[in-house]
Amino acid sequence: MVDVYAEGEALAEMAVKEGVARKQLTMLRDLSQVRDKRGIRNWIRRQTARGVRVWSYEFGRRLEEVLDKCPDTMTFSRIMGIAAQSMYWVECEPIMSALYEVMPEIKRVLREYSGFKGYGDVDVRIYGKQLTVFFEKVRGDLGSIARDIAGLLRRSIPSLRNLRFTVYIRKLEGR
Repeated sequence: MVDVYAEGEALAEMAVKEGVARKQLTMLRDLSQVRDKRGIRNWIRRQTARGVRVWSYEFGRRLEEVLDKCPDTMTFSRIMGIAAQSMYWVECEPIMSALYEVMPEIKRVLREYSGFKGYGDVDVRIYGKQLTVFFEKVRGDLGSIARDIAGLLRRSIPSLRNLRFTVYIRKLEGR
């Protein structure tokens, strides 16, 4: 019996590391519903050999190994669906965890910034790769403020320097 979740999550991790597009896994999921194993294997090999950066030889081999483990194409299709969906988590979780670990420092820096600029109370939330900052009395160009804050956080908190996250500014409601 194939553990579809374990296989799908492992493929998602490998796909994210290699930069495989989610669309490729979704397409493979869809093809698996209408082709037999031989047709799926042919498509995987064609994508592997195309010469453009679709996915590596190692990733193609891993797909074939998973296909061989599956009793039928619908199981393989399910694994591809799980892999495609799991890519969101695999991409975002390290960023969310890193932001969460330094949240007290982030809040300290934002309180200081807000006090300096006169923006009043501040709150912050993590949504995927995005840090949403809520200010009570924010005014001006929100995009410019977001860029200033992103730079300030990266300069002030060393663990954020090479982290790929965005900052989004909103008005704090209910105050």
